[in-house]
Amino acid sequence: MHPPANAPPDEGRRPGAPVLGVVVVDHGSRREEANRQHEAFVAGWRGTTRFAIVEPAHMALAEPSIGPA
Repeated sequence: MHPPANAPPDEGRRPGAPVLGVVVVDHGSRREEANRQHEAFVAGWRGTTRFAIVEPAHMALAEPSIGPA
């Protein structure tokens, strides 16, 4: 059984279990507004998920790219 989505990241995690994270990737855009929308979506989703790490990334045309994320 998984803890609720809004549970603190360590709640329900076994001692020694790996910390899970997710990188949410979009294509990236030349339009700065589109890139900021993706980053705002990820920031909002970060507060509702049980993943300990949630980071945005863009495949091309914008930073952060997947590597630094």
